[in-house]
Amino acid sequence: GTQPAVEAARDGAMQGAEGAQAAAEAAAEPDADPPPDAARSLPPGWDRWEGLVHRCLALDHLAGGVLREIGFGGVSPAGIELWARPDDFAREQLVAPGPVATAFERVRAEVFGAATPVVWRDEAPRAGRAPSLALVERARRAAAREDARQRALRDEAVRRVLELFDASVLEVDPDPGEPPADGTRVG
Repeated sequence: GTQPAVEAARDGAMQGAEGAQAAAEAAAEPDADPPPDAARSLPPGWDRWEGLVHRCLALDHLAGGVLREIGFGGVSPAGIELWARPDDFAREQLVAPGPVATAFERVRAEVFGAATPVVWRDEAPRAGRAPSLALVERARRAAAREDARQRALRDEAVRRVLELFDASVLEVDPDPGEPPADGTRVG
């Protein structure tokens, strides 16, 4: 709500840049859908990354779940760029010795090659620059809902019912078996 954002902004005025960042985070809606185009502007190597995450999910559910939350900035000669804050649980699981890190390293070596290093950015995943699979899946669902809504509004029978009852379409759930018109997958 607005109260935590107001309190964070007040605290931010007293604490400088750290407080301003806290205000921005408090004002953000964590459950809000990212922009639908977030699933279309993906970094280079995204398909391989998404495949890696799904392979990890099949191998070790916790490892795959952790990887779904990590931002992927792309693949370059420098390595695989992953985004997460240093104190993020998902990042901690991937860098600390243990079964999650072992599963990730095994699948990473198979998908990207053992010689491809991981380069960490100390930032949270971000749509358009370094999205997490969880963020992209939410964007795909949002795009599918909007596509289904637009198709419903174009349907003559639906328009007649809306007009007859002086109603409007609030939300449309897409048919889970039908991809959006733009061909993106719904996660």
